[in-house]
Amino acid sequence: MEISVTIHSAKNLSQSTLITKHLYSTLQVGASVRKLPRVDGDDVRFTAANSSVPVVISLTNNQTETIMYVRNVPLSLATNALPAAVTMWIAVYPPGDHRNDTFDESAPVRPDVAQLYLTLQCLSRGSLEPRLSKASLDRSPSLSCRPSNIDGDMEIARYQHIADEGKAKIVKMQEEKRLAQQQQSQLSDITREVEKVRRDVEKAENDLHRLLANRSKLDLQKREAVISCGHAREALEQRNIAIIEARHSRETMEERYLQVVGKQRDRRSAMDMSSSTFTVEFARLSAELDRCKAQETDFSEQIRRCDGRLAAMQDVGATPAHSSAELSSLESQLDEAIRELEEVRRSEIGQSEAIRSADERVRSATERLSGAEARAAENQKMQRLAADSDERDRMVAFEMRAELDVRSRELVSHMNRVAVLEGQVDENKNQCREMETRRQNCLEKVSQRHAERQGIEDTITGLQGVVLQKELDGEQLRSELSVARAQLQRAREDIEGKRQQVAELQHATGKDQLEETRRVDSLDMTRAVLGTELLGLERNLERLRQDRSKLSSDAETQRRDMERS
Repeated sequence: MEISVTIHSAKNLSQSTLITKHLYSTLQVGASVRKLPRVDGDDVRFTAANSSVPVVISLTNNQTETIMYVRNVPLSLATNALPAAVTMWIAVYPPGDHRNDTFDESAPVRPDVAQLYLTLQCLSRGSLEPRLSKASLDRSPSLSCRPSNIDGDMEIARYQHIADEGKAKIVKMQEEKRLAQQQQSQLSDITREVEKVRRDVEKAENDLHRLLANRSKLDLQKREAVISCGHAREALEQRNIAIIEARHSRETMEERYLQVVGKQRDRRSAMDMSSSTFTVEFARLSAELDRCKAQETDFSEQIRRCDGRLAAMQDVGATPAHSSAELSSLESQLDEAIRELEEVRRSEIGQSEAIRSADERVRSATERLSGAEARAAENQKMQRLAADSDERDRMVAFEMRAELDVRSRELVSHMNRVAVLEGQVDENKNQCREMETRRQNCLEKVSQRHAERQGIEDTITGLQGVVLQKELDGEQLRSELSVARAQLQRAREDIEGKRQQVAELQHATGKDQLEETRRVDSLDMTRAVLGTELLGLERNLERLRQDRSKLSSDAETQRRDMERS
């Protein structure tokens, strides 16, 4: 019969979408296996010998190659619903779950379990019942009561069926061995994954501790930066106050300097006017003094001449007078000379007074000149003092300008430092936000790793269930092996009986004898093959026992490692 299987969708397979994304389905009917790229698949067809063979659906993780879920769906669902198709939700269970041994289509599926929505349809149904050939009909019992070969054929077919069952069991045991090896490799992969998860968790915890330490360090730097910013603002305010005071003192000094310069300018202009007036007066007095000196010289010369004439006249008076006329003339000359002398004396007295007044005026002018020179010297001294004061004021102003420039540069550098500190504070805030984001990511990774670890623990639990199931299957195989041995013994006894019957039928036709001989040879070969296969089964059972013990020890070691981690 031809069977079509379609998986439409799935739900509740895992809490992690990442794990669900990496799942794929494997469908098996008898020896035919179909591997799908995803969980869902459309119109996957198989050919089955009978309806007793189930459809085995496996869901596997393609990263770890771990079988997450298994479900056996009987083909009788499709054969009983002919010609319609069966579409329903079925629950899937971990490997080794006892609920997978039974299938009740009438029981509803709980909404919280892992389940698949599939369609199962039987496209064609053929009959595999044995049909008798013409040769078999020819070998039917006759009226002469000749022994029939149909019974022998049935026995041979039964023995052949037993051999086929043994071969199928051998294939099944080999498949189970392969599955055990695969599960062992999956267990080692799970162990490596658990170790990797543990290392990732430790690394995430170390990163988290390092981030917390960096965050506390950045908080300390932030507090220090805030304190330094406060100190810088206070220093800046003090600098601003000092700059304002310096500007005020500079303005006051400039006002005083302008007042002093104005006073000095007024004094200089007054001194220039007084010195020019004094120079003109001094020149005039000098000219008048020279004129008076010239007049004094003339008067002295006239007095000298008068004295000479007076002496001459006195000499003439001492000599005898010759005549009265001459005497009168001389007397008149004497009177005239006396008058002139009186006039000269009066003029000399006037000149002396003029000279004295001129001397007085010269002395006063000299005194005024000395006072003017003293005042000029004092003014020059004041000017020098004012110049020195101006120079000092200029030096003070220059020093204040230099200090103001230095403080301005310090203010600019301080503002730059404040800007740099604010930038560092902003950068620290960004780093804190980034670290908080990384911390959240680490916590999410830790929670995700915890979920994956829980899934791995569930998988290990399922693998332990599979190991227990394999142990049960081994016990069942041993019981089946003992049954097969008993059947083989009975088959040997039946073969001996058939040999006796063949010996009794040797008088039959040569053709029948040849066919019986071939059948006996085939039975001998079948017996030898069965013996060989039974030995192989025993060896496979021993290997399964070893694999079971190894899986049990690996699972126990893994459980202890997980408990320690």
